[in-house]
Amino acid sequence: KARPKKFATKPGSGNALETLSRSAAAPVAVAAPAAADAQEWVMASHIASGKPLEENYLPYGKRVVQGNEVTVTMAGQVMVKAQFTVDRTKRPMTIDYILKNGKKQFGIYEEAGETITVNFTAPGKPRPTNFTSNKGDGHTLTVWKQIKP
Repeated sequence: KARPKKFATKPGSGNALETLSRSAAAPVAVAAPAAADAQEWVMASHIASGKPLEENYLPYGKRVVQGNEVTVTMAGQVMVKAQFTVDRTKRPMTIDYILKNGKKQFGIYEEAGETITVNFTAPGKPRPTNFTSNKGDGHTLTVWKQIKP
């Protein structure tokens, strides 16, 4: 598709608009996962508001988890960098991002071997209750495959 001509988007356009800002806020203390070493994942699937990402773009999506921080990149560009907490006692298990601007983003996830499936809503929206992403719902459903060292 053609490159966007202005900083705006509308539902169904396939475009994403992000506003990023730097924050000097002190880090928020959150529970870290047990593993201290970085874990790397490659994107296997991505559906945003019901629209799947074209398959040829998937290998460019990476997810790196180091302690309690996650960095998601696409073709080397940082898309999300956040601290996170998880609750493995809930069903489905929950994951909460604390974004650099202090906003929270709520999600659910499931693990199956070397694969993780995550579904998030937009920051400030209620947590998704299932692993679906439908047109206009604002859910981002991704599947990641772990890269073994």
